[in-house]
Amino acid sequence: MAVFKIGKKQNYTVMSNYHLRDKNLSLKAKGLLSFMLSLPEDWDYSLSGLVSVLKEGESAINATLKELKENGYIRIDKLLPNQTESKKIEYIYNIYEQPMEYQDIEEQTVEKQEVENQGVENQHVENQGQINTNIINTKENNICPLADNFHKLWNSYPRRDGKSQAFKHYKSWIRGKEYAGKIEKLTNKEMWYAIKIYQYLLEESKTEKQFVKMGSTFFNDSIYEYAEKYKQSPNYWENKLKQGVDDYGVT
Repeated sequence: MAVFKIGKKQNYTVMSNYHLRDKNLSLKAKGLLSFMLSLPEDWDYSLSGLVSVLKEGESAINATLKELKENGYIRIDKLLPNQTESKKIEYIYNIYEQPMEYQDIEEQTVEKQEVENQGVENQHVENQGQINTNIINTKENNICPLADNFHKLWNSYPRRDGKSQAFKHYKSWIRGKEYAGKIEKLTNKEMWYAIKIYQYLLEESKTEKQFVKMGSTFFNDSIYEYAEKYKQSPNYWENKLKQGVDDYGVT
């Protein structure tokens, strides 16, 4: 049996355990994020600097940054020439201890769609801007209980694409979302059964994976339609799916 022992002396880094326990992140993404979180809060560290101090090359770092961006740990702000001292386009990488979609913050990206269309992998490292290591501590943000419940629902959905957008739809259903000209609300229980009913019907019809709705699409309007199926016959579906309330939480 292998035994691991940890020796600690000095130069500690204190950070949230959230990303270290996030099963959606690869080990390389957890490592890079941990490294960036270890930087001083007031230090803007250039991306070309990352290449110079890390073993991995430019393409590997870009791929890992893309993974962190897709999982909400990085937000890219694009600054236009009239907003920078260099008079050139610059990119600011904002780093978060927990996924940014779990925080009620407004997008500050200038021409956000252009940034998203370029993608991290298409931007040359030396032409990019700085990493902003001023971390947002979400422990003081009351959005966390919503995020925890959403995470349970999200992990039970069969096609987890569009997580950030799905979370926005989820919050809307909890607080009240417009549907067919009315403001409708859904509980976590209703949304959990909506997912399970949809999954059950997919399996019953032997639907191929590529035809399963993206998570962001399902959480938009479809989740309400399947929640209605549950509300019309709760006993039938609870019997068929044999799951308890503890699996999804209560709102």
